[in-house]
Formats: sequence, structure tokens, C-alpha cells
Amino acid sequence: MRNLYHKFRLFIKSFTFPKTLLVGDTSNKILIHNWPTSMDIFNGSTIVKDEKMFYEPNEYGQFIKIAKNKKVFFDIRAHIGWYCLVANGLGVENSYAFEIVDSFADIAEKNFKLNNIKGGVFRVALGVPGIKIDFKQSIYSGSKTAISLDDFCENNNVYPDIIKMDIEGYELDALKSMDNILSKRPALDISIHSAYLEQRGQSEKEVLELLLKYGYEIIWAGGGTYFMK
Repeated sequence: MRNLYHKFRLFIKSFTFPKTLLVGDTSNKILIHNWPTSMDIFNGSTIVKDEKMFYEPNEYGQFIKIAKNKKVFFDIRAHIGWYCLVANGLGVENSYAFEIVDSFADIAEKNFKLNNIKGGVFRVALGVPGIKIDFKQSIYSGSKTAISLDDFCENNNVYPDIIKMDIEGYELDALKSMDNILSKRPALDISIHSAYLEQRGQSEKEVLELLLKYGYEIIWAGGGTYFMK
């Protein structure tokens, strides 16, 4: 009941903002009057200024740098699609959002439609094929059977030149199923969750060593997030 009350309070508070806000410094708009976006705005990781929403402002600045001149963006655990809206606003032609929480994916689809974004929202988990992946955040949860990102790309004949990944402990599993993609060296924005990895008998060091084997270099790091190219 406490979480439900907290969710409802933030939802009501979101109506102090207009129905939509601009996404960073782009001309794209994001829907505000829904619970997932409300929690992002009021959880301390978001700045709203001049009717513009800046989610994860430090990472946002770095993301802009690596997204320039890119054509295909994959957002692995896309939440409500904020980074897809940023990418599209920067000129990225196609954005693919992967999300296993249906309520988040619902909002992402609405944001895609609002801004006429090409690509799509896919309700699948990425990792070791056939393994069930569960996720829970506050009152939200999702569960999907994982597929290989290499298989997804081959089946859909699409390959990213920039990837964002934030999958809370499943990073190493997902990367191990991306040999073909990593060999092409797309730019990476990856959040590495050491505590969750350790619970699964893995480590941040293993993730970084795997990426270094493909020739990646770290261009920025902070708070467990790495930008690499």
C-alpha cells in the first residue's frame, strides 16, 4: 500500500507539468502524465527546465557525443523510451527499444507514435537464449525468456551502430550472446551493476575484460556507467 500511495502521489504531482515536455535539447516530446515518467521526474535523476526534461544529465551529455552521425540505435531495457527519443532527435534514423516490463513498453510505444519514430518497441529480454529473466522495480515487474541479440539482428536484418544497455546484472550474459555485433564495434553506453553481477557469480571486471578483447576503449566512466567506442 505504501508503494501504491507513493506512486499515486507522484502521478498527481506530475500534473504540475504540461502534458508533454521536450526531450533534452531536441524537438521530440515525451508524455508526462503517467506513473513511470512521474517517478523518473521526481526521483532525483531528472532535471526539468524551460519545459525540457533532462534524464540522467551527466550521461545525457556523453550520449549526445557518441550518438552523432549514427543511424541505428538499440536501447536494451529502454524503460519509457527516453534515450530513443533523444537519439531520434539527434538524427538517428531507427531506434529499437527492448523492454520486458509491459507497463514501461506501453508508454514507450506511445512516445514512439507521438514522435513518428522508426524502429519499434520489442518486449523481449536479451541474454542467454532460453533463460528466463525477471525484473522488478518498485511496484513494476516483468518476466521474459531471453533471446540472443545476434539472432535478433540476423532475423530482422538490422545491425546497431550504437547500443545502450542497462539490464541490472545480466550484462555479461547479454554481451556473450553478441559476438557478431560486438565484432562490428558499435558505440556503447553500458551500465555495469557490480552488486547484481556478484549475486550471479560474475563481476564487473569480467564485463570490461570481455569488451576490451573486442578492442573497445573507455571514453567516459561514472557511477558504474561506461561510454566506449
